Amino acid sequence: MTKLIIVFFLILCSFSGISQAIYTGKIQNSNIELQIQANESMNIMAVYIISTYNNPILLSGSLKNDSLILFTRNTDFSIDDTIFIFSDYKNNYDNISGNYMNAATKEAFPVNFRKIGDIDSYPVKDKVFEILQATSSRDHYFKIRFSHNDSIIPAINIYDKKTNALIQTIEAEFLYREFYNVSVGDYNFDGIEDFSVFESFYAGANTSSIYYLRNKKKNQYSESGFTGTSLEFNAVSKTITEHNQCCAGRYVTITNYILENGKMVLINKSCMEFDEELNDFKEGPCND
Repeated sequence: MTKLIIVFFLILCSFSGISQAIYTGKIQNSNIELQIQANESMNIMAVYIISTYNNPILLSGSLKNDSLILFTRNTDFSIDDTIFIFSDYKNNYDNISGNYMNAATKEAFPVNFRKIGDIDSYPVKDKVFEILQATSSRDHYFKIRFSHNDSIIPAINIYDKKTNALIQTIEAEFLYREFYNVSVGDYNFDGIEDFSVFESFYAGANTSSIYYLRNKKKNQYSESGFTGTSLEFNAVSKTITEHNQCCAGRYVTITNYILENGKMVLINKSCMEFDEELNDFKEGPCND
């Protein structure tokens, strides 16, 4: 899996001029980290975090001539507030200067960033990168750890929002998804936020994730042992539903579970096949 992760990094970061870069700087008296990633079509995404709040914020971007503009979007994908403007980005890639717009007060503040990491197509021996994740919980934010060096195992670093302290590192194998590897949810229905890491794609719409449950007293996470394809967690019915498709979506299996003593216990299972005459799915026998 580690080699697969590296291949995806090289594919995503092989375009000319811009790769995924990690910057640090200051806004007034607060530290700020900004990570910028662009694909081959120059579609730019970014995520930043300010030490005052430690709440990651996802940004979209546009690069016109030498000017880079990063902004938030509304739920309907219309442009909301402009956050960062860098007027000479491409020519001063290692040290970028511009303005930060406070979305609440509409005030503009000058900001200077220094590049501390550049995930490009040239492996840097023993260099470890932390990729800030856009999703965070109420108490924690997350970074996935990566290196071009095969001997360094990928992991998830978990940080406390109040203190900015690293509270735990969990080794895991996962498919790189830029700022979107981590999701947050209550996976064992105890009212406490847990998190998951996207693991891989499979046939059709099938995916898998690794689920970690939080022990709030110890302020630590442990792997749940929950397994299955495209799991959905229903907090109302306190059930877990597995969706499994095959053969270009022709066959669909839906399996429902409850939790007993922290284990997934089967409730029922239904199997459906697409009927061309009906132009719809019909239930049939499950062939395990």
